[in-house]
Amino acid sequence: MSLNRLGIIRQSFVTMLIKNADSLFPKFILSKPSCRIINLPWIIIRELRLFSVEFKNNPTETSNLNDENTVESLSNLLKCSIEEATLVYNKNYNFLKNNTIIHSTTILKQNGIKLSAIKENFWLLKYDKGQLQSRLKLLKKWLFTNPNNGLSILRLPFGQLMKYTLRTSEEISSLDGKNRITHFASFVQCEEKRACDLFMKYSFMLTVRLDSMKEILHMLRAQGVLTEDLLNDLWLFRYRPQFISERIKLLDQIGAREKCKIVKPWMLRCQESVLNRYLELREGNIAALGSCLNLRELLSSELAL
Repeated sequence: MSLNRLGIIRQSFVTMLIKNADSLFPKFILSKPSCRIINLPWIIIRELRLFSVEFKNNPTETSNLNDENTVESLSNLLKCSIEEATLVYNKNYNFLKNNTIIHSTTILKQNGIKLSAIKENFWLLKYDKGQLQSRLKLLKKWLFTNPNNGLSILRLPFGQLMKYTLRTSEEISSLDGKNRITHFASFVQCEEKRACDLFMKYSFMLTVRLDSMKEILHMLRAQGVLTEDLLNDLWLFRYRPQFISERIKLLDQIGAREKCKIVKPWMLRCQESVLNRYLELREGNIAALGSCLNLRELLSSELAL
């Protein structure tokens, strides 16, 4: 058969497949085949390559049945209602598979992870068996008082998780057998889980020098900084302890403690001009209140209530 004739047959075959794709392959989508065109003085040959095939994401009886089976498995594994399992499934549809759910949930439960924690951290089920086991193995080295409290760190890319786990193993000996997250939670008296979530939100807390973090914590305690104020503003730990110490001396020199009573974390890191402006406004408010403790008392006295 001549090359010219072969080229015409191939081209006709490709055209026929594309036109009749829906009838020939009802459950698939055929992407347009890639073609290499060879230009010769007397012929044109179109060389047919492999088609790329992908499943349609349209609901069918089979997919609906699989969805129902997956939701039912979720309900049984998580001990929750079908409605709640459906919500979880719809939210995490992209990575859920029936067999993956069963295997991953079993592995998590074997490692002491509660069902309630799995519900809150359902993203854990996106990892396959090997990935999940490797991450849980690293989690154990953090020595959390409860492994359920430290699940947030498993969101880290595996390389970073390994690096921080190695650093944690070195730090534990200087923290009485605790990791820096547990030490922080114990020092400021907050829940370990909340501290872990905050360390993931403010990821620089995982890289701050341990001695700097401890020194800053002691300075904040001495200044009477409230726990809730600190937890809402961890940016202070990005500054050197020397800078914070100098700012504390400045607050004492300008009598800031008498004007604002409670030291806020932002006062220890903001620009000096911002601090001075705030204290001026605060002083004006105090003068306007007179003998009243707050604005409510002032309004009550003015309105004779």
